[in-house]
Amino acid sequence: MRSIFAFIAGGAMLLSTAVAAADHPRISSPLDDREQIAGNPWVPWLVALIALIAILLVVMDDEEPDSP
Repeated sequence: MRSIFAFIAGGAMLLSTAVAAADHPRISSPLDDREQIAGNPWVPWLVALIALIAILLVVMDDEEPDSP
């Protein structure tokens, strides 16, 4: 019974946040050059690609585990 109430409460909080956000208009503020996250739009993709390759190398490491 408690899990059902928790599920309902979680769903209500998720939907109420979306409804409240929809009521307010979004106004973008201009950013200075020094506030830009990446000057080149390919930089985040390059970082993500490097992270993906590193994760794949760790996951696909074929070393056998040491026997206790």
